[in-house]
Amino acid sequence: PPPPGTSRAADALFGPTVAPAPVALAPGVCPRAEVRDGSNVWRQGGENPTEVRYQATITETARECRIEGDRMFIRVGVEGRVIVGPQGGPGTVTLPIRMAVTRGLSQALWTRLYTLQITVPPGSPSVDFSHVENEVVIPLPTPEELSRTYIFVGFDTQARPEQPRRGRQPRS
Repeated sequence: PPPPGTSRAADALFGPTVAPAPVALAPGVCPRAEVRDGSNVWRQGGENPTEVRYQATITETARECRIEGDRMFIRVGVEGRVIVGPQGGPGTVTLPIRMAVTRGLSQALWTRLYTLQITVPPGSPSVDFSHVENEVVIPLPTPEELSRTYIFVGFDTQARPEQPRRGRQPRS
């Protein structure tokens, strides 16, 4: 007997039923890169505009992908600007930038926190910054998963510097 859902008449008219072939991603296809909502501005100093030392803004993101076997390699870039506020001046500013690749809005496939050291020279009202990550590797998403895979970048205002691990010191 023919398999369920087929008939000899249908096979004669339309040909035998063929299982759909898996759809592969085209080379260069990449998840969208976005700045996470609410994370495009970082500020050091008070909330009052006259108390701000520095304010940084992410202005651009970029990404490119390549597929090798069952993995996707992603290169992610971010650009922005640090503006010197009324209480700021020359010096070094540390920007906490997080990059993440997620499935959906919250399932992290890859994430990393960067602390960019930006030098503000004397007399400069602003400084541009950029950072590129070349080592993002995730399992190759299916075409259906790709539409729900995102590259997020942004300032991580909740970031805390990693503390050294405390362990027992070896006895001598």
